[in-house]
Amino acid sequence: MAEELDQDAIRNIKELMADSFPDVVEKYIENSENRIEQIREGFSCNNCGLVSASAHPLKSSSATLGIFPLSAIAEKIEFMANDACKNGRDMGKIGPLLNDLKSTFANVKQKLLAEIQR
Repeated sequence: MAEELDQDAIRNIKELMADSFPDVVEKYIENSENRIEQIREGFSCNNCGLVSASAHPLKSSSATLGIFPLSAIAEKIEFMANDACKNGRDMGKIGPLLNDLKSTFANVKQKLLAEIQR
């Protein structure tokens, strides 16, 4: 798997945000945890709209912070959920991605928290 955090992006955000960087990281983590929970809830209720609406900002915010592997998983989930909504397809293929999403986020969270300590 690719490195979870793009170090150049993190360095640039740290420089840009300076003392606000820890707040940005904490807000990202909080929002991401909520969005992942909404994705899981939408999947369990077969609500493709909720899955897509929750995956989209997770994809975008992750990419903005240089967290590309997590962004890519969220993008796949969003695409599959949109496809399910538009074409009446089953969202079953999203199930395995939820495990990838959860484990990748756990790794990202740990690394982001370590960046705050630096």
